[in-house]
Amino acid sequence: MDTRKTFTDHLYTALVEAGLSVFRDNDEIERGGNLKWELDKAIKCSQISIIVFSKDYASSEWCLDELVMILDCKDTSQHTAFPVFYDVEPSENMCVNDNILVIYGMGGIGKTTIAKIAYNLNFHRFDSSSFVANVKQHSEQFNGILELQNQVLSNILKGEKGRLYNVHEGSIKINQAICSKRVLVVLDDVDKLDQFDALLGTQVFYPGSKIIITTRREDLLRAHAAHTVHRVEILGCDESLELLSWHAFGQDHPVDGYVEQSERLVRHCNGLPLALQVLGSSLQGKSKDIWVDALSKLEEIPHTDIQKVLEISYDTLQDDNDKNLFLHIACFFIGEEKDDTVKILKKCNLHPTVGIDSLIGRCLLTVEQGNKLMMHQLIQEMGKEIVRKESPKELGRRSRLWCHKDSFCCLGFLKTLDLSHSQRLARTFNFSRLPNLEKLILKGCVGLLEVCESIGFLTGLELLDLEDCTSLKKLPRNMGLLNFLQELNISGCSNLVDLPVELGKMTSLSMLRANNLSLKPLTSATWEVKSWLTFFQPWVSKPERSLQNILVSLPNSLVDLSFRNCNLSDDSFPKSFGDLSSLRKLDLSNNPICSLPDFIRSLNRLACLDLDDCTRLQSIEEMIFRYPRGTINCGFHYSGYSSVLKGFKDANWITDVDKTKATTGHVFTLVL
Repeated sequence: MDTRKTFTDHLYTALVEAGLSVFRDNDEIERGGNLKWELDKAIKCSQISIIVFSKDYASSEWCLDELVMILDCKDTSQHTAFPVFYDVEPSENMCVNDNILVIYGMGGIGKTTIAKIAYNLNFHRFDSSSFVANVKQHSEQFNGILELQNQVLSNILKGEKGRLYNVHEGSIKINQAICSKRVLVVLDDVDKLDQFDALLGTQVFYPGSKIIITTRREDLLRAHAAHTVHRVEILGCDESLELLSWHAFGQDHPVDGYVEQSERLVRHCNGLPLALQVLGSSLQGKSKDIWVDALSKLEEIPHTDIQKVLEISYDTLQDDNDKNLFLHIACFFIGEEKDDTVKILKKCNLHPTVGIDSLIGRCLLTVEQGNKLMMHQLIQEMGKEIVRKESPKELGRRSRLWCHKDSFCCLGFLKTLDLSHSQRLARTFNFSRLPNLEKLILKGCVGLLEVCESIGFLTGLELLDLEDCTSLKKLPRNMGLLNFLQELNISGCSNLVDLPVELGKMTSLSMLRANNLSLKPLTSATWEVKSWLTFFQPWVSKPERSLQNILVSLPNSLVDLSFRNCNLSDDSFPKSFGDLSSLRKLDLSNNPICSLPDFIRSLNRLACLDLDDCTRLQSIEEMIFRYPRGTINCGFHYSGYSSVLKGFKDANWITDVDKTKATTGHVFTLVL
């Protein structure tokens, strides 16, 4: 209509003056007549149609209907159609959004079947047609894309083609072929956008052409607005039962005696046509016992033919990150809230936000009501089967275990168990199934109330980490049986009110971390330890309590002892500390002591004494006389420097005095 009084009017006049019989709908159709009938009659009686494509052509329903009539007439007679593009590029009108149909869905859902039916019912209505099967599979082969281009070009030109030497040349020739005729092209199982571009050139199609693409990727043509998208959904229960029955029994319903087994199989297939077809055919004519046994087997091991088809979607994931993400979700997170899952998987050094979006785009995952992650049952089983095949017989060699029975089978070989930050863990389980455990980490289990006494069975345990288990009130008595325990961390266990007497029997303990605790007194009988090796991290007691009643006796094998920031005064230390004959390092930093404790005189092997930030310290005279060779780290304000070192500034046995930080009130070192 927008060219009727301009270009079309001039063209009409010129043709009439040339002696041609020209039909123009607004002039030749009588008022009140049946417009569609008269237009159809006029087109059929004509030998040539001239179609003027203008800017508003594709927006006119009347023009598009008229175009369909012309093309139908062209297919059934010697009618010729000439397109004229007036003030527009051909692609502006030729690439309308109903040229391309994208059919997507998970593997085995029936995409190819739908495309084949559409092709077989309609290919004869087009000038040329081509069905290109298994695009992904063929494109992975040597010169695969080039061979597919040869197929498309041969089909479109009906055998009239030259030899193609490269993919770029093929794209150009295909574009030249499809832009001049009405074609139907099906590209089956397209996986990448460059496959689509190579086989359909620049996507400039002749009016009325139809392009059908099947893919597992919803996002394949997301950047191309000019297409229609159709997602293939799973079959309903009734449709599934009917499809299964046709393949298993040759009729639209199960035979008598097989209804229950058929319904079980339908539930297992969950509406996936491929599974219904394959399993139904494999059980055709089989006895009921075989049906029952086959169903039991399917619960453990997927059918090979179905697995192969579904696994293609996994194999085409772009990297190991997405593959690991898929397996994690399939094995552990189906039905879980998406945001919670993302938080957990981020801790696994994965990239779940972009990865989950990729899995959704490939029809491997959905997010449903309540923001829950969901997956088709057979897709989930496919993922679990990939893990199972990592080691079919040795469960302990698999990367993931999701069945508690399988997990128990492997516990005997477990070396490290890390349940850190399991906030809902209230009581540990029976440890008797973990005879080879070497490290048990329960850090941050804030709800933990009790550690099972069966921990005594872990005779090879070397590390027990209970840091920040704030609800824990006591340790198990059987800890005394842990003869090989080297490191115990109970820091931050703010409700811990007692240590078991049996703790003293742990003869291999070399490191005890017990920060921020308030403990009941321990008697000297508690400390029977003979071989603590190198380090003791202090209890930080409350100001009103003294360590004298808490640590009466320490093993004389201690080499490194630290009481940093324990609010210790001069009389806080028991005399038994003088028995620490092996002690080489002592840390009394950040304590309000005024003078050195008497027991230090007995520490003949002491090489390093740390008094950093002991701001009340008044004198270290006796200490310096006592140790002719050693290191003292002191920290106090410069104003106190002279009084502490009074009488020693000119001592010729002081070999080095480092005062670089003394003026700022920080540490300086005396090397004796």
